[in-house]
Amino acid sequence: MRSFIGFYKGGVLMRLLTALLLLVGLGLAKDLEIQSFVNKYLSKNQKIQALQEQIDALNSQAKVISKWDNPILYLGYNNANVSDFFRLDSTLMQNMSLGLSQKVDLNGKRLTQSKMIDLEKQKRS
Repeated sequence: MRSFIGFYKGGVLMRLLTALLLLVGLGLAKDLEIQSFVNKYLSKNQKIQALQEQIDALNSQAKVISKWDNPILYLGYNNANVSDFFRLDSTLMQNMSLGLSQKVDLNGKRLTQSKMIDLEKQKRS
């Protein structure tokens, strides 16, 4: 215990801790420099830019394919306006209709297409 206190009071421990912190800080700084260097020069590579554009296009295509179509609202009004044809009342010849339709992917076609696009993205990455 006595030697540890002497080691601490002599300032050696503080110097070692400072040196350790500096080494760790320099190591992190080197990693950041390498990472920024790689990002800078890889972003200028035309082949990598072309591949990235293809991947972005495939991502947007996958989003479009996976979405459902918009629902359709139908409104209808029919009036035959027959006044004395077989003595039918004209109110019987009126018709109003309201409808809503939505295309539903029952066989999984959209899912299959989006998986195909994902495989294409993996092939190009």
